[in-house]
This record gives sequence, structure tokens and C-alpha cells, in this order.
Amino acid sequence: CMQFIGRKNSLKEIKFTHIQKMEQELNNYQLVITTPNKIVKEIENNPNYQNIFNTIVLDEADKFFELSLMNVLDSLLEIFKSNTNQWILISATLPMEVEKSIKNVFVDQIQCIIGEKIASLNTIDQKLIYCGNEEGKINELQNLINNGELGLPCLIFLQDKQRVKQVYRYLQKIGVKSSYLSGELSLEEREERLKLFDNESVWIMVTTEVLSRGIDFQNLKSVINYDIPTSKVSYIHRVGRTGRAGKKGKSFTFFTNEDKPL
Repeated sequence: CMQFIGRKNSLKEIKFTHIQKMEQELNNYQLVITTPNKIVKEIENNPNYQNIFNTIVLDEADKFFELSLMNVLDSLLEIFKSNTNQWILISATLPMEVEKSIKNVFVDQIQCIIGEKIASLNTIDQKLIYCGNEEGKINELQNLINNGELGLPCLIFLQDKQRVKQVYRYLQKIGVKSSYLSGELSLEEREERLKLFDNESVWIMVTTEVLSRGIDFQNLKSVINYDIPTSKVSYIHRVGRTGRAGKKGKSFTFFTNEDKPL
């Protein structure tokens, strides 16, 4: 669905399943929040609506320059090719190669950097913990839980869904209120598990990279990189789930002998 936000005299949020109501609603609502594929599909079916928008904002903008999403970006550029459109690209990380691509695609760019470039927040207490091997990771996780150093609620990141389920089963075994989330779950299952985590019915959420972006957990106290991230960008986005909006957070990154080359 799409969301229309911003009544003239108040703030309100309404969801629609079709864009046909958009034109009549824009007298009352100034923002349309949607996914890229949704807006592309709807405007391809209703070409006249492409002239409704003056400003296009891309959140997690660096992802649009990855090979898997370049076709989506191309479609958006084709739809909103009017020179009167203003584009705003927002991202916590902007690798050099993405910056170069942006300069080739857009003209008259203005770059605004808040804080340090490609750096984690200074509100996060970050620790790197040597565990030796896989068994050492389990022991260290147990220690963090037992000694109270691990702030709850907590996100634990692993590289794939099989490893996610292994750690989740361990947490269940020792009686920790936990859940897991990975890409194979349905949208309904994801939303239900996120709701339980957000209201702190679940203390620990074990997940893959799927939760490293685009989710704002208001009260998340800590993050564990159970599997060490494979890039600086991935690390920043993972630990950036905590320590948001001026709040304090903690991150723990486990590494073993196998991770030393990284």
C-alpha cells in the first residue's frame, strides 16, 4: 500500500491500496510514502500521475546503485525525468564508487554530511571480542547474558538463516525470550515477530542482514555481530540499529581465528 501523510492543519496517516485516489487526496496530504517497485508499477499504469510529484526522496540511497537494484533506479529516473524534480538521496553510508555514480547520474549536486563520513555513531559503546572458535562464541554469548553486560532488547546478526536458527535454538534452550527473522519468512510472520520484539515481549532477535537497514527500533539497547561483518558498510548499518536519536547503545563483535584475514 501507499501512505499519505501531512494534513494541512494536523498530521495524519492513511493507507490506500491504489494510487487512483492520490490526485484528489493531495489537497490534504503532502507526502506519499511507498516502495520503489510500487510507485513504478502504479505510474506505468497511470502515466499522468508522474507530474504530481515535485520532490523524490530515496532512503538507503546507496542500495539503488547496486547491480540488483539498478533497473529500479533506471525506471525511477525515466518516470521522474522532468528537470523540475528535486532528488534527495539519504544514506548512512556512501562508498566512493557510489559517489562517482551519483555524479554521473545527477547534475548540480549538493552534499550534506552530518557527523563523520562512513562512521558509526559516538553514542555506541563498541567492543571487539576474541572468541577463538565457534564454541567460544556460544560461551561469550552466555557470559554477556549472565553478567548483565548485554543490554536488552538486543539484535544478534549472523551471515545466513541456518546459523540464525542454530543460535535461536540455543537461546530457547537456555530459557531466553527470543525470536528469529530471516528472508524466507512471510511478510505476516515478519511483522508479527517485529511487533513482539518492539514491545519487548521478546528480548533477543536473531537475524541476518535483512534487519541491518530500514528498521528503527526506538529502545534497542545492544547489537551483537555474532558473525563478523564482511564490510565496513555492513558493520556501520548493523551497529547503527542502536544508539539512535541521542540514546546510548552497545555493540559487541565476535571474531575467531578464521576471521583474522578480514
